[in-house]
Amino acid sequence: MRGTQEPKTSFPWDTTVLIGLDSLNSITMYESLSEKSADASAQELLMKLSGSPLAIRLFALMVKEGDTPAQVLSSWNAHGAKILEIGGKHRLSSLEQSIHLSAFSPRIDDTGRLVLRLIALMPDGLSTSSPWFEGLESTLPDGALLQPTLRALRRTALLDETQEPSRWQMLPPIRQFCLRLADSPSVISLVQFYIDTVIIHWDCTSPASQAILLPEMANIRSLLLHGSSLQPTPPSIGQVIGLYINWTLWQNVDDSVILPFFLSLPIPTSDQAFIHFCLGAAHKRWDRLDAAKVSFLRALELYGEIHDQEGEAGSHLYLGELLMRRDQLDAANVSFNRALKLYGEAQNRQGQAQAHQFIGDLHVHRGQVDPAEASLLHALELFVEEQDRLGEANACQSLGSLRIIQGQLDAAENSFVRSLKLHRELENPMGEANSYRSLGELHIQRDQLQAAEVSFNRALDLHVSIQDRMGEANIQKSIGDLYLLQNKFDAAELSLTRALQLYGETQLRWGEAHTYHSMGELHSQRDQVDAALLSFTCAIELYATVEDRWSEAAAHYSIGDLHLQRDSLDAACASFLCALALFVKVQDRQGEAYTQRSMGDLYIRQDQLDSAEASFIRALELDVERQDRLGEANTHTSIGDLHMRRDRLDAANGSFNRALHIFAELQVQDRESEANTHASIGELHLRLNQLDVAEISFNRALDYSGEVGDHRLVAFCTLSQGRVCLRRLGLDKAEAALSKALTLWEDLGVLWGIAATHQAFGDFHLHNDQLERAQASLNLALQLYTTQVEYRIDEALTNRSMSELHLRLGQVDECERVLRRALELDITACSRVGQAQSHRCLGGMFMVKGDIVAAELSYSEARRLFFEIGDYQTDACLTDLGKVWVLQGKVEESEASDVELLKVRWNSREMVPLPQPEPKDLKVIL
Repeated sequence: MRGTQEPKTSFPWDTTVLIGLDSLNSITMYESLSEKSADASAQELLMKLSGSPLAIRLFALMVKEGDTPAQVLSSWNAHGAKILEIGGKHRLSSLEQSIHLSAFSPRIDDTGRLVLRLIALMPDGLSTSSPWFEGLESTLPDGALLQPTLRALRRTALLDETQEPSRWQMLPPIRQFCLRLADSPSVISLVQFYIDTVIIHWDCTSPASQAILLPEMANIRSLLLHGSSLQPTPPSIGQVIGLYINWTLWQNVDDSVILPFFLSLPIPTSDQAFIHFCLGAAHKRWDRLDAAKVSFLRALELYGEIHDQEGEAGSHLYLGELLMRRDQLDAANVSFNRALKLYGEAQNRQGQAQAHQFIGDLHVHRGQVDPAEASLLHALELFVEEQDRLGEANACQSLGSLRIIQGQLDAAENSFVRSLKLHRELENPMGEANSYRSLGELHIQRDQLQAAEVSFNRALDLHVSIQDRMGEANIQKSIGDLYLLQNKFDAAELSLTRALQLYGETQLRWGEAHTYHSMGELHSQRDQVDAALLSFTCAIELYATVEDRWSEAAAHYSIGDLHLQRDSLDAACASFLCALALFVKVQDRQGEAYTQRSMGDLYIRQDQLDSAEASFIRALELDVERQDRLGEANTHTSIGDLHMRRDRLDAANGSFNRALHIFAELQVQDRESEANTHASIGELHLRLNQLDVAEISFNRALDYSGEVGDHRLVAFCTLSQGRVCLRRLGLDKAEAALSKALTLWEDLGVLWGIAATHQAFGDFHLHNDQLERAQASLNLALQLYTTQVEYRIDEALTNRSMSELHLRLGQVDECERVLRRALELDITACSRVGQAQSHRCLGGMFMVKGDIVAAELSYSEARRLFFEIGDYQTDACLTDLGKVWVLQGKVEESEASDVELLKVRWNSREMVPLPQPEPKDLKVIL
């Protein structure tokens, strides 16, 4: 059955040969079938199975059905080799007898058995490419030729040669047999050859080194483990095991389980320190942060014992990065500066450049833009002086990200393009992919979404070409976020789902957390509230696991924003407070500013205007401190909304103009922010009854919000357009706009918007004298305001509309009741314009009742309030008072009201000729 001659039948024997899988594809097949990630035990057993698809399938199904990889490995170690002993002593019934006969047949000499012993140490077999083939041949005794020996072994069916890739491999039973053969000096020479080759090709970013070492990683691991059992211990094995771990991290494979074993070997202190350093890097990479800190501290201790300043400095850099991730920013700063000092003492300018870059990144994290720029520019200068093009490329990348924060998008593009060219010259596809990703983010800032998609896809192709699954996952997540901006929800879901799958395969929990966060945003935009909350909660749990407090804060903020949009104000407040506490703890001033702005908006909704002012002032301080001009513009818009809420219309106009001025200064076009500002300006002009200007502002806001897919703002502007048409008595257009707005609000599930639109429909039906329909609409609005939507100003407005309905129906007492309720709500909400409107309505109601004195008091109070806030309704109140005074026979007061009305209109530059009736002509006056 193991012979080399086929039976003389028509069976196509050549199609039955199965080529063994390499180690990476073995892991992929196992994870796909078992639906579990390959842990250390699984990877060890997969190497022993030599890529046999049937064996991998059986192993994966055992794990899927409940066995753990460790249990299966233990069973294999105890019983796997017994397959050689099954059967009798005849060659046809005993594999061991059969293999023994072949291995010790006259066709196979001592050199052949030596080659078998050497290849048995290689789970993936002997590569026919350079330098591995020549390396094994160099370990053979003088005069021994490898190629004829391999052909002889193939003729006896002990080896087989695969084609792609070209390797000499043996079946697992033969490998088990050959591992029992005695070691020889050639084994020691082969282990040393592998050690020397790894040292030569240490650079993970070098394409030449990648081409040589990556296909050989399983063999390197096996020979290093075997070398650890040799006496004496091969030189430099400690250094090489650290380099091997660096390569596994580059492959996104966690193989740190083998490191502690090498620490027990008699190796130099420098190698022990390096192993601890690499172990710390592995723990940090796989989110074992406590263990990572212990390893880095031990590395520092060992490097300190041997006075290795550069090793100590490198450990400080990685420890500082760990501390920064844990938001221990002061401690991180100490570590980075200690590294800078040590590199300076060692006169290592490249190390100094790296330290300056880390310090710059820390300043960026703290929102300290000027110090960050100084550090990054210094790092770049040093990298250029030292002709370190990789360091130069990475520094350009960091500097480009800073330029985006500064709003200098052209400078950012120059930095990213420079980084891209350097990586391309260095033949570093991973760095090239990262530069394309940064360019994609820049295009998004410029609202160039198609260009962003092109850049992201180029990055994706590069990551796939080098089998970088972590990079592929990152880009899939970025593409998903881009599709979210484009409202391509199905495409976004596909990309984010693929990212989750890849992050799961690579065991990157922080990546999973970020993707769940994006999934929450996707569900939120689809109005899938429960699914959104579940995704955000999953993200928060994962962020807590990996100790990423900044991202945890961002997820709490997203939940608060979701609650705010759904009018769950108390829940929104709780989430924002959690986010704010975390942002303050991690010293993230940008996040703190964003949250303070949202808290201010929330406080306005809750009628806590002093608290809103305090939040906005703090947000503006943070924006100015960080030189965040876009943040300043957004905060000025929010302050303008607060001024409007307090009826300070001139101050509101000033804030909105400051926001527009900043938007004009910036290179970036943030359409969402501009849309919000124009919508607020439209509301201001609507308050001033400047309907043409209001309409222009709402139309612009509607265009911008449509571009960025802000459906909530689209619904708001559509509702506002309906109100403008209603003021102009363009009832057909008003009805169309209000109907569209109601549909949009219902699709979004925003109860406040639904209630506000029903209120507007109530006014519309009142204009059309459709009293039953008006009552139905107003009742729907009031039901929402009193049970589910906490918005006193709009509830008061609805009550005033309801009072007009009651008045038309002759229900004067009911009219007075709802107006008293409206006035109470206005007072609670500190709305002076609302109080003025309610007093004016009460004055009209008292006129109907015939209570002229009470009417005069109400009109006078309304006039006083309107005049204080500069509202256009002041002149209407003067007219109302004039009517009252005429009825009371106060002709002089009536004439005075006409003169005052003229002055009001002159001051507002709205000169309208007033009638000049005879004072006693009551018909004309009325």
